[in-house]
Amino acid sequence: MKTLNQWVTEGAKWPKHWSFKSLKETPKSNQTIDSIVEKNLRISGLVRSPIADKRTLIRRLSLDLIGLPPKPEEILSFESDKSQNAYENLVKKLLRSPHFGERWARHWLDGARYADSDGYEKDNNRPNAWRWRKWVIDSINADMPFDQFTTEQLAGDLLTNATPEQHLATAFHRQTLYNREGGVDAEEDRTKRTIDRSNTTASVWLGLTLECAQCHDHPYDPISQRDFYRFYAFFNNADESEAEVSKGLEGGTIKVRVIRQKDRETYIFRRGDFLQPIKEEGKILPLAPNSLPP
Repeated sequence: MKTLNQWVTEGAKWPKHWSFKSLKETPKSNQTIDSIVEKNLRISGLVRSPIADKRTLIRRLSLDLIGLPPKPEEILSFESDKSQNAYENLVKKLLRSPHFGERWARHWLDGARYADSDGYEKDNNRPNAWRWRKWVIDSINADMPFDQFTTEQLAGDLLTNATPEQHLATAFHRQTLYNREGGVDAEEDRTKRTIDRSNTTASVWLGLTLECAQCHDHPYDPISQRDFYRFYAFFNNADESEAEVSKGLEGGTIKVRVIRQKDRETYIFRRGDFLQPIKEEGKILPLAPNSLPP
């Protein structure tokens, strides 16, 4: 008590949580990247490697941007291009390649836990899952703004006059495991999928792991159990559905797994058990965690 009184007397200073401190702006520098690298090389007693030849440059650039080695004729074309803009033109060409979206979509698909099958023992095939994968690739190749990329995946079905492609974008939420084993409790499995959507959305867009707060307050981050179920409520108010999307060059349409709005009551689960909703604490409304900006 004495320590607490002293702390209050001294102004009760309380530092911001370590994981939510604002980034400090580093001093501006007019130096080029090469000069900064050179400076640190000198400090370490090292010297720069010789300038890479064109054959090496096109190989590095191709592997970085499209994940494929250059063709022999592309190497010869780049080596014979003596213009000052040869490298810049090569970069633009690779950025226009459809393989650029295929290469960089992999990072997003990994975060979204994309899969071509349901998982568990049955592990049924998802024959049209690739349609959403293609949507991601096409969006990257079209240079879709990130805010639009976000909106369409999180709630494309709620947009005014939503297109079939915007419905398709919500298949981000349908990448969960799906247990089709006989005798499985349907509500338990739906709850598991909803929790997975909540956790994945938080990790992909917020950079937070909410899993620990499903059963109790988060031990490291300022996320309470109530915060978890507020976030969970967004996804609990939705239902798994299907949408008709174009087959493209094949002609016609095909049904793809998506998600649609459906209101449900949400409660905190005692120790994360869906069979023990704490109704005496009242309904939980969809809200972002309190520690995040409004």
